[in-house]
Amino acid sequence: MKIIIILIKNYFLQFTKYNELKYGNSTNRKRLLFQYFIIGIAVTVLLGYWTYTIRSILGEFNKADYVLGYVLIPLMLFVSVMTFLSSALKGTGILYLEDNLETYFSMPIKTYKIVISKLIVIYLYIEVISLILLLPPSIYYCMVKEGSMALYFLEFLSILILPVLPINIGVLFGLLLQKAGKRARIAKNKYSPILRIVFLFLCICMIILVSIKSEFAGQIVKQIQSELFKVSYNIIVNTSSKNILMFNLFISLLGLLSFYVINISYKKQYYLLRKNINSSIAWNINNLKKQNYLHALVKRERRRYFSIPVYVINTMLGIVAVAVYVIAAIVSRNNILNIFQQIGQYYKLGNSVGVLNVSVITILIALTNVCYSSISIEGKNHQIVKSYPIRGFDFFGAKILFHLSLTVPTILIANTVLVIVLKISTKEVLLGFLLPILFTYFLALLGSTVNIFFPDFQWKNVTYIVKQSFSAILSVFAGIGFVSCSIFILFKYFSSNLLDSFFVLTLVMFLVDIIFSICFFKNSDKFFKRI
Repeated sequence: MKIIIILIKNYFLQFTKYNELKYGNSTNRKRLLFQYFIIGIAVTVLLGYWTYTIRSILGEFNKADYVLGYVLIPLMLFVSVMTFLSSALKGTGILYLEDNLETYFSMPIKTYKIVISKLIVIYLYIEVISLILLLPPSIYYCMVKEGSMALYFLEFLSILILPVLPINIGVLFGLLLQKAGKRARIAKNKYSPILRIVFLFLCICMIILVSIKSEFAGQIVKQIQSELFKVSYNIIVNTSSKNILMFNLFISLLGLLSFYVINISYKKQYYLLRKNINSSIAWNINNLKKQNYLHALVKRERRRYFSIPVYVINTMLGIVAVAVYVIAAIVSRNNILNIFQQIGQYYKLGNSVGVLNVSVITILIALTNVCYSSISIEGKNHQIVKSYPIRGFDFFGAKILFHLSLTVPTILIANTVLVIVLKISTKEVLLGFLLPILFTYFLALLGSTVNIFFPDFQWKNVTYIVKQSFSAILSVFAGIGFVSCSIFILFKYFSSNLLDSFFVLTLVMFLVDIIFSICFFKNSDKFFKRI
């Protein structure tokens, strides 16, 4: 147990950068204190908003059954899904992507202790969020139900045990995604054209089949919803201390079983790592052809990006969300139009399908930004990169161009399809192509700038850079906040002439991008020396 505590303590010292704050120079200390200050303000605002929201919601219910059925169970399902996704995206990286994996195995420490320490770290991170979300409605439920102290204790125990199973399943699912990504990269080298044709054919077939069977799919969804309501009703009727205890025991047993599988996979991952290190590398002579600096650096960015599955999974969210939105518009066009109509009526926008479509694509594509971590991800090799005979313009330009190579084609394809599906006017089509591209370019510049001033090259796990670094948090929140607030202001105060207002916003973003680009690339050599 002592070794597990030491390993957990070591991780949190690295995560909080306590030693750097205590022993670092004044510049690093000021930078870290500023980061903590910004994060503290953001956490305080979010906690205040959640407290106000949950208080308003719980005030509407005065019966225990209503609190359980309409608040507590939906929140528990939300926490379970959030835990699963977070474990798949972040937990897998913490567990399997450590740079010092060999150091762990060289120590006289049993494997299960290493695995337990890492899972506890993931658990503590998620449990804090679970307590914030579930503890207030759970206490209110026990108060309304007028239960005994045993019920209070079991409810609290349920909150503690609930994330265990989703964490373990999410970690295993994330590992499967990583392995699938590696196999896809291996297959791509030899069979890339064939795979692309097959993938495109399967996508077209899926869209056609789903479109034909949309009514049948709707019936299935309704049936699933009715079954979920039945389960919720049975839980409400049969809730007792005995049932809660059995639920906790069931989750615990499944958690132990999944832990056993994770422990085996962790050992296997180390063996595969040693095998890959000792294996020879097959060089492709085409990769050694002479190229200009910018092209070579873009190619370097692309290879590194797709060679790190956790990097791809965490930054592809916006592109995947746009794809899901396009498929939803194809499959259930009327439902999308009804939603747009309701939003239009709420904000008094009139006939604004095209503008709302542009807003959705712009906000969703803002979720993808690879630039906020593309500098930090250089790691300890950043000094080697600075020794290359390249300009800052080439170095930063390659990162921004690679970001645009991911987002711009997605925007063009999505808008082309939605023009046909939603029957958008010519002006709205032009707006749909221009505004998202201008915003995604702005976010690329913003992410690069934040990463220049707040880099972190001493990381030992790439998951930290992608998910937990200050530049990642600040860039994501600032980018999405800027896009959402800009669109909300137009909806709120310029609804009478919305289309023209969006074109004015497009012109403003065009000017902002030009000024930002001039200032950024003019100082690119200084930035390059700074990192």
